[in-house]
Amino acid sequence: MSKPLAWAGLSALLLLLVPVVYNGAMAYGAEFLVWDEQYSTYYYDERPGGFVVIVAGLVASVVLILLAVGAALRAGVLFVRHARSRGDEATAGA
Repeated sequence: MSKPLAWAGLSALLLLLVPVVYNGAMAYGAEFLVWDEQYSTYYYDERPGGFVVIVAGLVASVVLILLAVGAALRAGVLFVRHARSRGDEATAGA
């Protein structure tokens, strides 16, 4: 994959995945209210492993952001190299 547009597209795709992963982890790990019939009140309940899912979602989001930045930098480097090589070809013929 040596085309700058492919790397830029990969970077954009990774950035679009960040909120999906983050919101999914937060939605699973969030506590929610449950009605307790015995005491006639609400109490907070959480899903099993909710904290682990939140931490894993945060770590995955950071990794996705870092990969997106890396792909964007790679796209920039390839774009500059491609532009310089075309510039060298144009000046070589003159």
